[in-house]
Amino acid sequence: MTLQVYSLIDSQQRILLSHSQQKIPQIKKYFHSQKETYRFRAGLEVERPLIQKTNGGLIYIPAGVNIAKALGHATEPDAHTSEYASPPFLDLEALIRNIGSTYLTSRGFLRDKGIDYGAGSTIMLPEPIFIRTDPKNPYHSFIEKYFGTTVRTASIHINNSVIGLPVSERLNKLTEIADFLRLEAALYLGLSSSSPFHDGKSTGWQSFRTKLFPSYPNPEGIPFFSNHAEYIDWFGYLPNKYLRGLSSAFSNLRPKDETHISRTLELFNEQGFPQAAQKAARLLWTSARLNGPRRPDQVDRVELRICDLPNDLTVAVALTALVQLRTNQLLQNPDMINIPRGLEDQRQLAQICRENELAVAEHGLDAEIKLPAHRDFKDKTTTPRKFLEGLFGDQETQTLIKQMGHQRWIQRLERVLTEGNDASRMITQFEELISQGKSEIEAIETVLRTAMQETEQFDRNLIGLN
Repeated sequence: MTLQVYSLIDSQQRILLSHSQQKIPQIKKYFHSQKETYRFRAGLEVERPLIQKTNGGLIYIPAGVNIAKALGHATEPDAHTSEYASPPFLDLEALIRNIGSTYLTSRGFLRDKGIDYGAGSTIMLPEPIFIRTDPKNPYHSFIEKYFGTTVRTASIHINNSVIGLPVSERLNKLTEIADFLRLEAALYLGLSSSSPFHDGKSTGWQSFRTKLFPSYPNPEGIPFFSNHAEYIDWFGYLPNKYLRGLSSAFSNLRPKDETHISRTLELFNEQGFPQAAQKAARLLWTSARLNGPRRPDQVDRVELRICDLPNDLTVAVALTALVQLRTNQLLQNPDMINIPRGLEDQRQLAQICRENELAVAEHGLDAEIKLPAHRDFKDKTTTPRKFLEGLFGDQETQTLIKQMGHQRWIQRLERVLTEGNDASRMITQFEELISQGKSEIEAIETVLRTAMQETEQFDRNLIGLN
């Protein structure tokens, strides 16, 4: 998606947008011993809920279509959220300026209509019904019928590509990176969790979005791929194995109508791309996956999909820096992980990864997790907090962080480790309000109002407006 400049942007905002789109000067190369060096290009997809303030309180409203038409943002199947997909940038400072200027513009547009961005990654107050953004879109029909409001969440997706990989190795290396991010996805979730409330209730989870959002297909059945060819081959038979049984796999949520499924999938075919592979690639909702113009054959980046929506989007960019740091370390030290190739071993590893994600979704940065594919953690347990503190405190890692120019971003993540993620702070405020005699719904709405105020101030800080 390309960034567009709209007539409603005032002159100051035009300058900010222009500044964020200037040609990025060549970034200094960073060296780690005598090993190969890499640069990265990254973009963010940011999904946010939409809220209107009324005399009766806060209500979630289906305004996503209006924002998409006026500002060129993307639409989700349900209209209660809006998505902005940034262009890719070599420089994370340019990325944060782009996001900041974009949300300055969109907030001005929304304010005139009495609308504001919500906070958190779930619908905190009593849920509205599913309202389609495009009644004629067959993919949206499929989503509404078979997943319903379980997909109505807000999150960030981090897209990162590597510059400097030899052409002959690029696809296989990207496949390896996607597997690696999947192994460590729980770490990113712990830093970003922001959804302890849903449908007017306290859930007992730090990321209820992770519990709510459907993992499709069953993540325990998705292998770790040793090369890109294996990735493509797997999609060749996936639909026959999974999509045929989609209705029975989710029988408690949707009707058993396999004829409808088959016909819907036929309508999804894009640009003559092989139908079965396209459908499976589009519905691969895992914590990390390959992404590109025509998945699964033509891929050019890795997408991390596990993260909740942080109130402060500086955290989202800091998570992007962590992706780049860990990718750099993997490319320089490919033996830091050892992924088994036996089918049963892979199933066990996939199961452990999912268990890690759910443990962190419930208990946060202090959840106990396993990293059996990491050579230094084989057969050991740790917590995201301990692992990240050890990583950031490692002298060799610190040297690489400085060489990459990522000190600011990693320091922001260290603050999260010290101060807590958004979910933990929301829960603390909620418990204080309950102790003061507030009802559950009153306490949640107060927490939401506080988070919305913080989010707006954080957005202003992105471009230096205090």
